[in-house]
Amino acid sequence: MISPNRYYRVALAALAALALLPQATPAGAQDATLTIGTIPIDATAEVYYAQEMGFFKKAGLNVTITPFTSGGAIAVAVVGGSLDIGLADSVSMTSAHARGVPLTYLAPAAVYKKGAQTYVIAVPDASPIRTAKDFNGKTIAVNGLKNINEIPTDAWIDNNGGNSKTVKFVEMPYPSMLAAIDAGTIDGAAIVEPFMTFAQAKPGKYRLISLVKGNLAPAFAVAGWATTVDWARKHPDLVKRFIAVMDETAHWANVSHAQSAVILSAVAKMPPEVANKMERAYYGPRLDPALLQPVIDATAKYGVISKSFPASEIIDANALR
Repeated sequence: MISPNRYYRVALAALAALALLPQATPAGAQDATLTIGTIPIDATAEVYYAQEMGFFKKAGLNVTITPFTSGGAIAVAVVGGSLDIGLADSVSMTSAHARGVPLTYLAPAAVYKKGAQTYVIAVPDASPIRTAKDFNGKTIAVNGLKNINEIPTDAWIDNNGGNSKTVKFVEMPYPSMLAAIDAGTIDGAAIVEPFMTFAQAKPGKYRLISLVKGNLAPAFAVAGWATTVDWARKHPDLVKRFIAVMDETAHWANVSHAQSAVILSAVAKMPPEVANKMERAYYGPRLDPALLQPVIDATAKYGVISKSFPASEIIDANALR
């Protein structure tokens, strides 16, 4: 799953300041050049698929894709004007909006749902932990506190008989989580792909607990493609073309796992066999407020923002169904 790390919390202050500065914009509304930032993993790799399959070119868009390691850095670049469009996970987007950062969603990225379980909790295979209630008083590693990794985990625990207030969440990079389980310093870890596949490659060592039942909702938006409100207003033609390309890419990628795995293995620098075995992301074809609202509501419930707001407030009018 895509989520902010420590950098994002520091970046929020910079985002609020940057929002007050004049923003760089392309030469004109008909300029067909786009700069896009993303994190090169499956949940947010759609732009790479669109580039390699020629969907951007077909739409008359000349796209430059820049890889990043954090959603916070992407948000700063979009607000500052060095990127036109960038990847933003739904908790980060919600938090930014509540703080007055002028970002708006254009298209969805990954959607978490049954059949696309791209994050789970890993525990030692011999662990007695099997239900949400069993995590009471335990320690769970997440890649960022109060982010898109932790908030759904809180909700799953509380909605399935546990008490997330008793759980100690510790921040840890995904690549370190399985080793921490081995060392016994944590009881479980909320891991994503490809680490789910790495864990499954070691039978008898780890057990993966599904979080689909009783999560925020049967399906919810993990991330999406965002720009500034000002950029979207000044470039309606580019916005519409980008949305159309993402819609086409989502339909293609959701049924073309073998082809997209080849592209993914190259951009994510992972062995092809891992890309082929992974639980692959499902991409929403168009933005649906119903998939964002549960995240916004939970972000308020767990204290990231002071109060909830309608999902339509962070969706560009061109992107609404």
